[in-house]
Amino acid sequence: MLEREFIDRKALVNDLIQKLFDLTPKFHPDYLGTKIYINEIRSTVSDLKKWGCDLMEGSGNTMLSVLMFSKLPHPVKQEFGRRFDNFPSCDIIFDNYPEVIRTLTLKDKSRDKPKPDSNAVKPKSFPPKPTYQNAGIASQSKDFTRKVCKFCSAPDHSMMKCTKFPTLQSRLDRCRELHLCTNCSSSKHQSLECKTKLDYDCVICKSKNHISALCPKYQVSLQKNWCLNSSSGKDDHLLPTITVTLSRGKLSTPVRCLIDTGSQRSYVSAACLDRIGFPKGAGEKDFVVSSFLDSGVRKFAEASLCLNLNDGLGEFQLPFLIDRNFAIEFRVDLLDVAVNHLKKSATLADVAFQNPSNVVKLEGLLGVDAIRFFREFRLVQVNNKGSAFAYSGGIIPFGSIDSLLPKDVKCRSDQLRPSKDKAEGIPNSSVVNFVLNPLGDQFDPVHSVVQDSSVEGRLDRLFSVEALGLKEDEYSDYDAQQIAKFESSIENRNGEYFVDLPWIEDKVSAVRSNFSLAKAVLDRVLKKLHSSGTFHAYNDVFLQQLQEGILEEIDLDAVDPSQHVWIPHRAVIRTGEQLGLVPRGSVSLESSRAASTRRLGGVSWSIFKY
Repeated sequence: MLEREFIDRKALVNDLIQKLFDLTPKFHPDYLGTKIYINEIRSTVSDLKKWGCDLMEGSGNTMLSVLMFSKLPHPVKQEFGRRFDNFPSCDIIFDNYPEVIRTLTLKDKSRDKPKPDSNAVKPKSFPPKPTYQNAGIASQSKDFTRKVCKFCSAPDHSMMKCTKFPTLQSRLDRCRELHLCTNCSSSKHQSLECKTKLDYDCVICKSKNHISALCPKYQVSLQKNWCLNSSSGKDDHLLPTITVTLSRGKLSTPVRCLIDTGSQRSYVSAACLDRIGFPKGAGEKDFVVSSFLDSGVRKFAEASLCLNLNDGLGEFQLPFLIDRNFAIEFRVDLLDVAVNHLKKSATLADVAFQNPSNVVKLEGLLGVDAIRFFREFRLVQVNNKGSAFAYSGGIIPFGSIDSLLPKDVKCRSDQLRPSKDKAEGIPNSSVVNFVLNPLGDQFDPVHSVVQDSSVEGRLDRLFSVEALGLKEDEYSDYDAQQIAKFESSIENRNGEYFVDLPWIEDKVSAVRSNFSLAKAVLDRVLKKLHSSGTFHAYNDVFLQQLQEGILEEIDLDAVDPSQHVWIPHRAVIRTGEQLGLVPRGSVSLESSRAASTRRLGGVSWSIFKY
């Protein structure tokens, strides 16, 4: 009777519900304020139940869980999200918050300063005035942490969601390749040294012996429309390129350049200077060029040109080194897709991207002598995950092409890449460079002191052991057989001699067709001949030899290129000297121990005396 007379149930319920909305966790390094907040929520819910309002049942539970979870500190939310796949209910929060806070406390003990609760009221603080000592630190965000996938180094996904290495076997192989532990992916120890007692359970099998991305029960998910059969090719990073304007007098021309902070000087192709009427025949000087791969002396002409970075600040004079053999070209699959996507939201500094393709052809290189003139040249984020340089002339995207693609294109699929057969027909540019500029396996002391013209006259003696004062056997039995076979094959047909070269017969079939490599080398040679202005003179020699019957023209439409072995052609030009012998017969498609004509020869140098 007293309860009906003096107690207003509705008012009490309203006050308790208002209390639920007003409660907020207070900041504490050990999350003590969070514990108090959850216990006060639990106590208030219990009081409401006494007055006939049970929020733990029905839709009230959902409302309360959303309200309570929204006020929890961000680290606590993250830990609940890691432990449970679905949104946590009130029962899950009440039952598991002690274990969640204990885990966070253990993690925070290893840090010098714990992160404050995200919802706590923080006192105002003023940053220190920037000086040259702290200028680089003042602009950094305290909450920023750099996390990347250890498999592919992409910043937009975790190891668990890596699509470049989608299968368990590919991930294990990648760990071994990078010397990572195949249990916890740590770089501090190997698998045999791993303690396999992780703080977090595997989300797949609940084991603490490995991380989820390396779980033996992991299977590739097929629910999402992502491509999971990406290629492991190397051509998946875009280099920073920009279109600048070079001028001389009243003539100007756009030049597509690579931005290279590792180069001290800037370079430009001689073909660009032809477009602005630069006089040919400029004197060349020797310049020492060094890189992490090699060093040497090369000849360049030098000219001061007007450079406009197209940033609205006008042009300025800058000395360029002129390279008549300048040729930088690379391919990035799906580059056209990424560029078309980026153009929708930003202005690109490379004008060539107006008509994008997957092949980038450059005519110049901007070194640090030119880069220092950029104003407000800074690193920005594009596409929420990609990187780019930005200045007043636009943005310069670079880095992994996957980070620049639209969200609906997650990786390079076999449907968007060339087929396997076609891909094998495109030789790697490094292989072409090796054929045109081969490097010996060992240091050649003779080449550094004696020119080729001095060696040609005694080529047979140079490769003889007698040159060292030692007497060697004339020939081995095998050499004698091959020489006899060579002598017996010599025929005179209508005044022309025909011979059979002494190949090792059982290895001839192991040599693969290298038509694509030979064609790529020829294309590179022709490009250099055109750029140096020597193509017509060089081609006249071939036409003359073709007319005299020294060379024979082959109709490619009448033969199957895959059934023949092709020797890559290297241009040999010597003015005023007799053309020397250049025995170069490499047909290897790769730098490994693939079968080639160099390894098929039965006799090395003995045959040349005939």
